[in-house]
Amino acid sequence: MLIQQPVVTKEFDDNDTSSCGHMQGWRPTMEDYNTIAKSLDGNAGWDYYAVFDGHIDDQVAKILAQRLHLVVADKLRSLNGYEPEKTDSIREALKTAYLEFDLGLMTANKFDSGSTCTSILATPSHFFFANVGDSRSILVSRNVVRFETKDHKPCDPLERQRINRHGGYIQMNRVNGNLALSRAFGDFFLKRNTSGMVFQRNYNQLQQPVIAMPTVTIVERDHKHDQFLMLACDGVTDVFQTRQLIDYTISRFKVISNARDVVNDIIDATFARGSTDNITVMIVPLPGNIEIDDAAVQNEKQLNDELMRLVDGFLEGKMPAKDHTLVQQLFAYLTQNVPKSMVPVAGLHSKFIFVKNYLQEKYPHIVC
Repeated sequence: MLIQQPVVTKEFDDNDTSSCGHMQGWRPTMEDYNTIAKSLDGNAGWDYYAVFDGHIDDQVAKILAQRLHLVVADKLRSLNGYEPEKTDSIREALKTAYLEFDLGLMTANKFDSGSTCTSILATPSHFFFANVGDSRSILVSRNVVRFETKDHKPCDPLERQRINRHGGYIQMNRVNGNLALSRAFGDFFLKRNTSGMVFQRNYNQLQQPVIAMPTVTIVERDHKHDQFLMLACDGVTDVFQTRQLIDYTISRFKVISNARDVVNDIIDATFARGSTDNITVMIVPLPGNIEIDDAAVQNEKQLNDELMRLVDGFLEGKMPAKDHTLVQQLFAYLTQNVPKSMVPVAGLHSKFIFVKNYLQEKYPHIVC
């Protein structure tokens, strides 16, 4: 369900080395949350980042954002002792933390909703990508995608086999015709399988159509060449191909050094490309991140100047319309007349807010 007017205000969660931004957009409520937890248990270099995309309501996503990192820290302490070279025990700590957290939610018997979780545990030597659902985490190095998580979708052959094996079915690419992802926290109506005798039923978290077991991938850090981490909900990745999203992000870092400003631009570009979902994106710049490029800065200025010139030329002598017709005609005109060599990586959609702000400043009588 969509609302008649989108909520385009943004909220940010920033610290010195990362930024996460949210926009409610066309949805009736905001159901995305995030976690930025630096120095787990006081251990420098052990940082945890996560994005949660809730569905049905925001309650599971909210409690995940508040408490999951604390359970992760507890399991790291007990199963690994914060020893970065023992990667297998770190992997097991993450899996155990996620499954125990989900079981705790089920035992509480007060959550009807569910949530994805895409997360990255950064240690001094490795990145641990732990993914549940269809939100996505990405590592960029040497201007290319070095790693990205794989979405858990019911149509995936291995996920389909697991779902069918445990009594579920796929209908319209949804688990039991309901859930569009195959792994999630919560969604306990799809986690009711038991076995054993009538008065002694056994419950196995992994023998369910939908599970909260994360796919954990370990990537050794390349401190010289790793540039940034990105975590995003499907409100972003549904309208951007990964390569295009990363190319656009790189292009923004060439003209903007502040992660929050880059996140802001990604949200605007995502909304302008037609996303009708909640929009959340987090960026964690790394030591090898892209530096400001003077030529890119100059190209950006030339594009902005050209857009203002074309807007002025198009609107000269035109009467204001009472609806969005004139603005729609304007963007069609800009698409046809901006030189191809000047079009940004993400297309002219990424300049929508710039043009809108220019119209509101110079042509306040135009309906935007």
